[in-house]
Amino acid sequence: IEDMDTPEFSKTDEPTVSDDWTMFCDLINSAWENKRYTHMQRLTFAAMSSRRLQQHVKEIDFMGAVACLFNKEEVFGYNKIREFLSTDKSMPRYWNLFNLIIYVTQDTRHHRFVTRLFDRQTAFSANVPPLVYTLIANYCLLSNSYKYALNHYDEIYRRFPSPMIAMILGILYSQIANQKFTNRKQSLVVQGMNYFEIYKNTREPEAKAEVLYNTGRYYHQIGMLSLAKNYYE
Repeated sequence: IEDMDTPEFSKTDEPTVSDDWTMFCDLINSAWENKRYTHMQRLTFAAMSSRRLQQHVKEIDFMGAVACLFNKEEVFGYNKIREFLSTDKSMPRYWNLFNLIIYVTQDTRHHRFVTRLFDRQTAFSANVPPLVYTLIANYCLLSNSYKYALNHYDEIYRRFPSPMIAMILGILYSQIANQKFTNRKQSLVVQGMNYFEIYKNTREPEAKAEVLYNTGRYYHQIGMLSLAKNYYE
């Protein structure tokens, strides 16, 4: 007995790769708009194993890293963004996501990773934005690696003079001078004072209150309370 009105299937009705990608993006957008970050993360992880979407694997992987960040799965997100930066250090969105993740995790492993990432590269490569080198110096500073931070900031200041970088250099010299086993403390303090003078003379006039407060904080930190009081007042 033959069935009546049975459906006919043909390969011509198979969705294209473009259709699959459009549907996947619609699902991701729906999960994002409804703040279903767990579903968004699972979708991206599943799509990574799809052969039909291999040409979009970079976009899917980046979506997965964003989903990990908002789903409070910072470990997965950190590992993903490390892979991105290992293959391409010139993408600003990778660095933006990297900063967001390390801000949330408050983990100091990023300092070692960034140091190794640029260890074999000539300083200030044309392929890497100059701001990235400032980020590297910031990572060293946040990790209390003051001498490494000093070297990075000094190189940045010589190439791109800035009153804010001069201020940071002054603070670094005072931090190193205040360490217990530091030699030539007086020389370090004097160098820090010189950088703060540059900061005061080159900062915009509109930032006068900021300059006075920061200078007062500097003298307060090195123990010159009478000078600090004058700037505070």
